[in-house]
Amino acid sequence: MRKRVLLSLALLILALSLSVFSFMTLQSRFSALGEALHNAIYTDMPAEDSCRQIGTSWKNCAGVTQIYLLHSDLTELRAALESLPDLISDPPIYRAACIRSLHLLSGIRDSLYPSIENIL
Repeated sequence: MRKRVLLSLALLILALSLSVFSFMTLQSRFSALGEALHNAIYTDMPAEDSCRQIGTSWKNCAGVTQIYLLHSDLTELRAALESLPDLISDPPIYRAACIRSLHLLSGIRDSLYPSIENIL
């Protein structure tokens, strides 16, 4: 009986540890991507440089997010980010696409927080 309780507690601690680790990993990767998008929107960085920075951040983020999140949640964000290089030639449309990508990213990030709305 005592072994079962200890094993259950150990598995509970392991599950909580893995959950916290995955949450922190996703948040750090999303923070880097969000910062790159924010720089593209609000700084005077050339569009080519900001697009390169966003692409690098997304490549670092994509592998991890596909492990932890549903692919359907990432499809729209992936499509928005992959369309950015085609929009560099038109700065207002490029900026609008970056804003849209940032909003999509924020929606995904908000859905990850352990809140009552997300749990229920």
